[in-house]
Amino acid sequence: MVVSIDISFFGHPTLHGARIETVYVITEDGCEPLSPEMDARFMEDIV
Repeated sequence: MVVSIDISFFGHPTLHGARIETVYVITEDGCEPLSPEMDARFMEDIV
């Protein structure tokens, strides 16, 4: 299965309608990002 995560910034004062998306492959063994670079950028803001 593939899951897409989509975050939209419509009406944001400086981004003017930007969309940020990333996709993960879900298997019985867990999940894997199709864009490891984007996943790393998301995680550095969380951790």
